[in-house]
Amino acid sequence: MVGALSTEVVVFVLVGYFCGSYISRHSGHTGWVIGGVLTGLVLGIIGAVLMVKRVLEDTDG
Repeated sequence: MVGALSTEVVVFVLVGYFCGSYISRHSGHTGWVIGGVLTGLVLGIIGAVLMVKRVLEDTDG
């Protein structure tokens, strides 16, 4: 479970980094990389919380 949670957060952060990097290359502004990483981090945390909630609901019965 812990491995899945950390993998999910890392994947979202990396996707955010690459998306921000792509936008930065085409727009010329470097702030997109930071925005992409932060957005990926927020989405990864939200996804991890939803995964934990789903697993805990299954164990309730």
